[in-house]
Formats: sequence, structure tokens, C-alpha cells
Amino acid sequence: MPRLEISPRAEEDLIEIGTYIATSSGSRETAERFLRKVVAMCERLARNPAMGQLRTEFATGQYRSFSIGRYVVYFQPVVDGIRVARILHGARDHEALL
Repeated sequence: MPRLEISPRAEEDLIEIGTYIATSSGSRETAERFLRKVVAMCERLARNPAMGQLRTEFATGQYRSFSIGRYVVYFQPVVDGIRVARILHGARDHEALL
């Protein structure tokens, strides 16, 4: 089974995303459904890391990215899977956060 490693920063991102969606939508269920969708996509990316777009513009290293709705998952391939570095809203300054 492919390895899915989620960085502490990405875990914080998921908590923030879930809180925001639950608050703005008034529905914890909506937030949980979206978070399950994100995790399922990360599991899929762990099986197929080449699905993500190669991103070389960041000073902190090379990442691959994959969009899920208005959010972008940044990850790096590792042996037998991926390591998710961040999960950011598309409107945020990604370069400053990676």
C-alpha cells in the first residue's frame, strides 16, 4: 500500500480549512465531506504521484501540486508514496507559505 505522509503544517491546514468551511457554511457535515474528499485525493496521489503538476518555482524545493476545488495540495514524492507539505487556498500567497 502506498505511503501517505502528511506534514504537521498540512495537518494544521486541514484543521483551518475544516473550521472555515464549517463556519461559513453552517454545516460541520459539509466540512467533513470536503476533508474526506481531500484525503481521498491525497491517497490517490500517493498511488500515482505523477498526476500532480511539477512545480519548480519555489525556493524551498520542488513540489508537485494538485487542485481540489479552490485548494491546492503541494506534495513531494517519497519512497512508496508522497509527503503532503501544504494544502492552501488558491488565493493565498503560495510562494511565501512554502
